[in-house]
Amino acid sequence: GDEGDYEEHFGVVDKEAAAQSKKEKEAELSHRMAKLFYAMKAEHGNVAAMEYLQACNEARPDSMRGMDPFMLQMMMMQGGSMPREPLTGKIAAQKWKETWRSYVRARDGKKATKKETSDAYRAALEKEGAAEAAVRAASELVRRKGLTDLPLLLLNGEIYTDEDAYGQGLENLLQPAVGKELQHVSGLVSAEKVDDDTDLLDFLMGETGYPRFNKLMVPHGRSEPAFVPLPLGPGHMAPETGLAATLPYVHPDGTQDDVKEVSQWVVADPEGASGRQLMHQAAVR
Repeated sequence: GDEGDYEEHFGVVDKEAAAQSKKEKEAELSHRMAKLFYAMKAEHGNVAAMEYLQACNEARPDSMRGMDPFMLQMMMMQGGSMPREPLTGKIAAQKWKETWRSYVRARDGKKATKKETSDAYRAALEKEGAAEAAVRAASELVRRKGLTDLPLLLLNGEIYTDEDAYGQGLENLLQPAVGKELQHVSGLVSAEKVDDDTDLLDFLMGETGYPRFNKLMVPHGRSEPAFVPLPLGPGHMAPETGLAATLPYVHPDGTQDDVKEVSQWVVADPEGASGRQLMHQAAVR
């Protein structure tokens, strides 16, 4: 194939249950939107689901609320998009029904009735339906990976937040982020690290990274953190069999699977008074 062409994979992970919403209404809408997205994807495929999201976004009115006119002009000159008002439940429902009807007509050659559309919409929002199960699975993935500081964008595992977009919206960061990633892939091709036989997605996902995100370990706008080396002998730090895998940690009740801001090791002699005191103080603090 042409080494200048790269296949893009675009994924959406809903934010429902990934972090506590400030307003109950926002959390409810987030949950509903996620279920509608998964229901559309299950019945009509990825393209239909993405068209639904795009229709929702385009239906939101433009907004200049809280925007500095000079900053807005600069953003638009650099190819950014106009800020929009938040999504409403009415828009989400209307655009889902419109998208669903258009795909049913293309598939069946006839227009769906209002009752059929309403029945499909209600089925998508069933409390114990397939869409609900998909939302729960996505939310659990978000929680396990520590991706709770929302909203954020992941591009081949690299995290972008509103801080990177200077508060102007992640959608305005998407195009330059994709351009940066394409430059990276071009460099890999030039260095002959990948070729036409390489599974590019597997290769990129296998590059050095962290299995879980912690913003204190992967800071934005600062240099990479320094770590103190702990030489514990040959093989002791092997990922699956060494000390790193078997070292017992003490966790507060109910938080064993949560992302911790700090992992603390205490190196001390428990038989001595000073060692016991250090261990006690470390546990208390």
